[in-house]
This record gives sequence, C-alpha cells and structure tokens, in this order.
Amino acid sequence: MRPPKSCNGIFLFLVVSLAFNVFAANGASKAAKPATIGQVEQTAAYWTSEPGWDTNLQLKNNLSTAPLDVTPVVRMASGQEIALAAIHIPANGSVSFSVTAELQKRAPNLVGSVGSYGSVVFRFQGSDASNLHATVVPSMTGASAVFRVQGHVAAS
Repeated sequence: MRPPKSCNGIFLFLVVSLAFNVFAANGASKAAKPATIGQVEQTAAYWTSEPGWDTNLQLKNNLSTAPLDVTPVVRMASGQEIALAAIHIPANGSVSFSVTAELQKRAPNLVGSVGSYGSVVFRFQGSDASNLHATVVPSMTGASAVFRVQGHVAAS
C-alpha cells in the first residue's frame, strides 16, 4: 500500500527544510569573524595590607585553549598605582597569591601601614572581560574575618 500523496509532500518538505538548515548553519559558522583581541580590564573594589590584614588575589582563566597573562595593579586611595608582577595563568587554570607578599617586593613601605588600601585593576590581552574570573579576598590575620570581592568590568 502506498502512502497518500500528501504524506510524500510533507516528507519532502521536512527533508528539504532540514538540509537547508544544515547548510545555512555551516555557512554561518564559516562567515563568523574571529574574536578581536585587545587590552581588557576588570576592577575589584577593595584590597588592603593595613596592620593585621592581608589580601589574596584569586584568578581563574576561563579560556579552555589559551593562557592569560594578567597584570594586577593596586590603586591606593590617593590614586597612586602600583603594578604587581604579571601572572601567567594556563588555559583553564587558576592561581592565588598574596598582595602583601607582592608589595614586599615592589613597595615594602606600604606593608602593614595605615592607609594601605584601595581598589585593584586586572589588565590582560583578551577578547572579552569574561576570559578572566577575578576574586579579591581581604582577610584579618589570625581571625575569621574574611570577605570576597568579585572583579567586574570597569564602567565606561
């Protein structure tokens, strides 16, 4: 028994529609431009190395195929900027380090000083700010006072 002619027409329509969608999707992916790489910044509102405090920076590379080189820059309340050592983060990797330990190398006079606080800028080459997940964790030495500050894209 043969199917009715109307079923053949519907079947043919579905096959042609499916083929069109597959070819359209392949053409669209080939036409997509690669992501533009440029200077990207994230900021976090607070860090401190005042007496009794330390701050850890926790950085996660969200790229699964490429490393990120991130330069953390601490900004003092006065507006002074101090660039810390650039950090290499492997693809899909993460690192954590102490701001106080880095300041010992760059500006030891700020460690344990009243007024040693401000914001942090994370600078890197990338296609989007979401390539990096940055968290700043100020903590009181020897106590359970810890809080987390998430990095975010600077307002333009």
